[in-house]
Amino acid sequence: MVRPVSCMHRFVVAFCLFVSLLMASSAHADAFIISKIKIEGLERLPDGTLLNYLPVGVGDPMDESQVIFSISELYKTGFFTDIKLLRDDTTLIVRVNERPSIADVTFDGNSDIDDDALNKALLDIGVTRGQIFNRSLLDKLSQELERVYFSQGKYGVKIKTEVT
Repeated sequence: MVRPVSCMHRFVVAFCLFVSLLMASSAHADAFIISKIKIEGLERLPDGTLLNYLPVGVGDPMDESQVIFSISELYKTGFFTDIKLLRDDTTLIVRVNERPSIADVTFDGNSDIDDDALNKALLDIGVTRGQIFNRSLLDKLSQELERVYFSQGKYGVKIKTEVT
């Protein structure tokens, strides 16, 4: 399913690519062969996951176009809020900030519908612990909870979400 990309998202990606290009043109003016890849900033994702999405590897040439392409491919995963590719001699340093993930979903003030039924409804729409969090997911979660309550005849329900 193809999701529309918001103007703000496009602006952020374009801005990051522009900044990376500037950094690449000054810090990475000369192409080099990658002898080692060092990853910084991962908290939950394994290094292997990032390396699977990184379109270059040890032994590959790295130039300005590869920097831009690599950053773009990593952003497409949706796992990161910030990505920087740096060079230390022939070592490629991938510095990232991960998006937050869902640690838990709790229900407060719920006495009408069993928590297990609500958790099943969330699981049915793909909301699980460890999943990358984003605002659209929170909206989807709220809509699904409303749907469950409405299907039980609880039309006066108010869903309040809180991110901590």
